Amino acid sequence: NQELLPDLTNLSDRFGATRDVSKFESVKEIEELATRFCQPPLDPKQERIQADDQGWLVCYLRPEQHEWLEQFLNLQRADERQWMADIETRWYTIPSAGVASLKLESSAVLLDDEQAIASMRKTLSRISAEEVAAPRVTAFPGQRAEISVLNDLAYVKEYKLEIVEPGRKEIADPVVDVIQEGLVMDLRALQTGDELYGLRLSCASSEVERPIPTRRFKLTPASGTEVEIAMPQVRTAKVDATVLVADGGGVLLITSGLSADRNLAILVTFRRTAVTAETEER
Repeated sequence: NQELLPDLTNLSDRFGATRDVSKFESVKEIEELATRFCQPPLDPKQERIQADDQGWLVCYLRPEQHEWLEQFLNLQRADERQWMADIETRWYTIPSAGVASLKLESSAVLLDDEQAIASMRKTLSRISAEEVAAPRVTAFPGQRAEISVLNDLAYVKEYKLEIVEPGRKEIADPVVDVIQEGLVMDLRALQTGDELYGLRLSCASSEVERPIPTRRFKLTPASGTEVEIAMPQVRTAKVDATVLVADGGGVLLITSGLSADRNLAILVTFRRTAVTAETEER
């Protein structure tokens, strides 16, 4: 069975998007999102949603999955400026012992409403979680949004031996490099069913280990001059998630990677907001 999609050459216009707010870049994106959010979930051994080169979705699905896909595609074809996704995130570092005390069955905990989210915030405070950032973004449905909160750290990477005048003196010229630490988040929200919304999140938190290790060496075997360079080490914790939430609901995502005794936790809250005349003007 096949579900006809708009011609790829005019995809954004067929979906009711404006030129500056394109919902999808290619039919492959629709394939990926539909595959991830399909209800009931796909059995990869027997069922699939696959895009071809002509802008079609070739589908091998059960009747209830075909029904879901038809509704999903109609929701994406709707005018995307009817509402906006307000996504609030809170980033925490948690002692590993605190994570163990939560006794979670998985690294992702769905939260049904704002009351459950508030309760989780209290729980995180109780286990000594430290809130390090709280970025928030508002985007049209289907629009990819990015947030980055980064700090540039300059360090001496190496030295070059330079000959200068007068007297053809040798000097050590430092080569400065920059390394970034902080957080980066890429997300997309879209409606996937009646009062149900899909969130696609890719998050990363990086920090430079301190104190920064250094190394001393002589510029040349014959030279008595020693120089010192920095050798920064970066730890990165990453989260890649696809979740289904209701308006006002959210999810807690936890991953290791920051250090041997600290974990990263991201508390995400989703709210659907109406588009007003003031919003349109902005």
